[in-house]
Amino acid sequence: MKNVAFLFFWWYSVKADFESNLKMVVLTHQCDPECTFNYSEITSKTVQFLPNGDNCVFVCGIMTFNANTDLSVAQLTKAFETISVFYGGIVFDNTNFTNITFFPKSEWSDQFEFCCYTFGLTVVNNLHLTDFKFFRDIFYLTDRHTSTCPFLFENNPKLDTGKLCKVKDMSGIKSIGNLKDCGCPGNGITSANIETLRNCSVLYDFNLSNESDDLTALAEITAVTGGMEIKMTNIQNLSFLKNLKWIKSQHSLMDEAVTLNIHDNPEMKRFGLPALKRIESSYFHPVIVNLENLHPDFCLTFEEIMFFLVKYISFLNIHANICNTKFIPKLFDIFCNSTKLEALQEDCTIIYGNILIENGDEKYVNKLSLVRYLFGSLIIRNTTLENLNFLKYLNYIALFDDEYVIQILSNKNLTSVNLPGIMNIISKSNRTIVVHGNPLLPSPRRFPFRVTYATNAAFIGDYYGKFANFLKFNF
Repeated sequence: MKNVAFLFFWWYSVKADFESNLKMVVLTHQCDPECTFNYSEITSKTVQFLPNGDNCVFVCGIMTFNANTDLSVAQLTKAFETISVFYGGIVFDNTNFTNITFFPKSEWSDQFEFCCYTFGLTVVNNLHLTDFKFFRDIFYLTDRHTSTCPFLFENNPKLDTGKLCKVKDMSGIKSIGNLKDCGCPGNGITSANIETLRNCSVLYDFNLSNESDDLTALAEITAVTGGMEIKMTNIQNLSFLKNLKWIKSQHSLMDEAVTLNIHDNPEMKRFGLPALKRIESSYFHPVIVNLENLHPDFCLTFEEIMFFLVKYISFLNIHANICNTKFIPKLFDIFCNSTKLEALQEDCTIIYGNILIENGDEKYVNKLSLVRYLFGSLIIRNTTLENLNFLKYLNYIALFDDEYVIQILSNKNLTSVNLPGIMNIISKSNRTIVVHGNPLLPSPRRFPFRVTYATNAAFIGDYYGKFANFLKFNF
């Protein structure tokens, strides 16, 4: 009886997950109900409910071909003859197929078109599958941010997925246990297996913990596809990954996860990934980094912080300070240390330290007209300013002190607090914007910049009143 109950609850859980996932596909792509396949498996009983593609711009669903698929290739070819454009997810799990030739080609692209970024393509446990050409020749409609989709090829002993490694739209592919693979598994790096990674350039996932051995075997890694975690080691920095250029996490549509998770490394004083160019997450997800419980002297350079800012990186924790190292600006940037506005250098684009604007400083605010980066807080109080147009190019704020990010206080003539250029805020502790005591600010209440995951903050002060914490808990 217990086994029967277990099977019932397992079946109910799987069914509920499928229905939830299908609903997400429908909502994401605004699928026509008449063009949506509402069954999880392709069988002789369900295939009759496939929509007629001739009546649809595209067909939606999450289709699974598995051991229950009791149809020949010829029967499937007939069933799918009108479905050349499909949105959602496709799974081949434990089938008897040697090849997949039953999907037709679109008359527009002369390829089968698959919008894959919601639930991707999964090909697992297919003992007889040998033909890689179908997967190579699909026209993939990918995530516009990462230019790929979730692709998983696992335990297909006769399938050479090495032929798929360089397919442009399949850069997010994860292949393990096939005849040939695209990369190496890195989800449990230990002293026993680290040497097997010496010639690997791509890892699927990266999990390093409790290791103090020689890490030079990881020096050739250029990309990590999946989550990356380094914990409980005695490393001092990440320079052993000197060639790592790209970290791309692959999360499903419903997940929110940390892409780069570095925590509990008590000897770690520097970040140190000199070749890193991109940190990305699939399907519009925010890219989240965690730097937690490292050495008390752990610091980030100006260059590293600017990289995080321009890549719209957000932090779960950032237990760090700014390194006391010389910063050499690039191209046309001008680096300035904060001082009284009257004495501030003209044309600064990067300011290190707080910007304080008070009564009497109004005639100097145009000195800030080119500022893009602020490593400190912004305080505007007791002025006669009418607007903040002189800060229209301020894009990025990084604050490593326990202060409010922005304070706009008691400016009697101020009619606008618009800061339209803000794109990312990194704050070590206090992500708070204060707008208070500015009597001429108009109603309805307006936030000073477009609020995204990267710019989310708590908004407080009499201007926001009871709505002060709305965004803090709703983004």
